[in-house]
Amino acid sequence: MAEKSIDEIMEETRKRIGKIASDLSKDLEELSKSITKTVEEMVKSATTSSKSPTPTPTPARGRRPRPLSEQG
Repeated sequence: MAEKSIDEIMEETRKRIGKIASDLSKDLEELSKSITKTVEEMVKSATTSSKSPTPTPTPARGRRPRPLSEQG
C-alpha cells in the first residue's frame, strides 16, 4: 500500500472540513427556524391567554415602598 502524499492528505482533510462545515450550517439553520417558530408560538400563546391584566404586586406587610428619590 502506497503512502499518501502530504498534498493528498491535506486535500482530503479540506473536503472533510468542508462537509462538516456544510452540515453544521444546515443544522444551525434548522435550529434557528425551530427557535423562531417556538418563540412565535410562545408569544402567540401569551398574548391570547392573558385575558386579565397582571395584578400589580402589593408591598410586604408593614413596609412602605421607598420613594423614588431614595431609590438608586
